[in-house]
Amino acid sequence: VSGADDFSRIAQIQAELKKLDEAVTSQLMALDIRTKLLGPLDPSLVYDLDRLAGWQITQRAYDKAEETYRYALVIRETLYGKTNADLISTVDGLAYALFGQKKYDEAEPVYQRLLGLWISSVGGEETHPMVAIALDKIAIFYAQQKKWEQVRDANARANAIRAYLLADGL
Repeated sequence: VSGADDFSRIAQIQAELKKLDEAVTSQLMALDIRTKLLGPLDPSLVYDLDRLAGWQITQRAYDKAEETYRYALVIRETLYGKTNADLISTVDGLAYALFGQKKYDEAEPVYQRLLGLWISSVGGEETHPMVAIALDKIAIFYAQQKKWEQVRDANARANAIRAYLLADGL
């Protein structure tokens, strides 16, 4: 496992140096070693997968990022179930990867799941600031498709949350 750790650290350094192609290659090597030693559903893979998917998004390799986020999601759901707040970052990334590929029909339920995860993670509080941010993402998603009624609805909900929080003094 130390070899995988080494490749993972090298990948992080390469990414800091803006050498993303090399970072991705090193991260894939780290994942390959971990998978062979620990199995395909080992929790230690999640951090490497998240890092890799983020770099793939930066490179606009949305199809690869989608695959990586889906893999990380399988592991996270196996560990935490399908409604745990620990899924938020992966679901958010998956939604964005699908959006980047213009797979709107696939992305929409993922964005709705993201919103649901945020609401449940804050105790069902639909006026939490993070719910407003999720709604902002959904509004952008709909705007790209020129679905103006859905844009208005999402923006109205997000703005109502902000108005409530400002009136309540945060």
